[in-house]
Amino acid sequence: MGPFCLGGWAVNPATRQISQGERSRRLSPKALHVLTVLVEAQGSVLTRETLLDRVWPEVTVGEEVLTQAIAELRRAFGDDARKPQFFDTVHKAGYRILQPAQPRSGAEARQGVSPTAPDSRAEGRPIELDAYARFLEASQAFTHGGARNTQAAIAMFAEVVDSHPDYAPAYAGLARAEAFADMYYSAGGDHLFRAYDACERGLNIDPQSPELHSALGIVYSASGDVERSYGSFQTALRGRPDCSLTHYLLGRACFAAGDFSPAAAMLEQAARLDPEDFHSLLLAGKARRRIGDPARARANLARAKVRIEHYLLAYPGDFRALCDQVSCLLEFGERDEALEQADALFEHSDPMSYYLVCFLARAGEVTPALALLERAVEEGWSHLPVLQRDPDIDPLRGEALYRRIEQTLEARSASGAAR
Repeated sequence: MGPFCLGGWAVNPATRQISQGERSRRLSPKALHVLTVLVEAQGSVLTRETLLDRVWPEVTVGEEVLTQAIAELRRAFGDDARKPQFFDTVHKAGYRILQPAQPRSGAEARQGVSPTAPDSRAEGRPIELDAYARFLEASQAFTHGGARNTQAAIAMFAEVVDSHPDYAPAYAGLARAEAFADMYYSAGGDHLFRAYDACERGLNIDPQSPELHSALGIVYSASGDVERSYGSFQTALRGRPDCSLTHYLLGRACFAAGDFSPAAAMLEQAARLDPEDFHSLLLAGKARRRIGDPARARANLARAKVRIEHYLLAYPGDFRALCDQVSCLLEFGERDEALEQADALFEHSDPMSYYLVCFLARAGEVTPALALLERAVEEGWSHLPVLQRDPDIDPLRGEALYRRIEQTLEARSASGAAR
């Protein structure tokens, strides 16, 4: 769903921002999803079961999660449950929206809202809402991470590019996902070639796009070109200095290059800009440990722990969040509980199991850590610079199996450079 107006509020689903005059608030992803489902129902009553099925598909959650989302929406819009103007609770039936939503293009003149509808280019046609929804779905899949989500993101971004070849943000999304597939989820292949191609095509449409320059930065990082990577990120930040994703990607690029102080700063800023981002804090903690700053590393993990607990209410099966959670438990002395929780994760087949490797290594479980690292590399995890610099891996470096794994990645890297 594209930007729309609702009872005097401008709603931008892409950024999860609602604004009215000088007031601006940001919704959580699930609150936004509940909002858009209610808006699409156009005033019809939706049962709690229907909302749970649409917003939390294939995930079993309690009704209290929906209640919390409705409460968040009421707080954000200043709505009173006793005299609702936006969100009506229909006794023993469900919920409905009371205000008609209007596309921003039709309501801006009456409400004095500056236009931010997702245009494919400055003078081009707007992207159709179904394609834009696909773009948002792809962006969400990329955010969740993992091999399956990343491949799904690639497929969905490619669909948007095919149907709307002049919509530059889709090229940025495609380039990011292809770069991550090369580094983390699929050994070999033409991912970097396709990532470069997506950036080039997107920049031909919008040469000033911060999103595309940010995507190009992570593509250069994946290829080992640190100087060009940093240059692209600097261009992106000049165009949009408040972008959490750009800081997150730049933080990862700095970490891979061994620039740990700026890596920590960028990742911490990413988390400040996105109050739901927990993974940046985990990575910032690694960078802080590497530069000998355990106090700030611990502070980052303390913040991450709280965010993960909240996030898992909405996404109880999210693999990366569960991996990060056991790392937080270990940090705060809950080793036995962390190992018990980790047991249920070891059978998950995904190169993102690398994060479990880090947990096991820090917990002193060297043998299972090496076995899982070997499996992750076999499944496609390929980011040699990160492996060589990650402080969590230090307990493994003296082992013969670690050296063989490192040599495998070195050979894979040399093969990729030859292509």
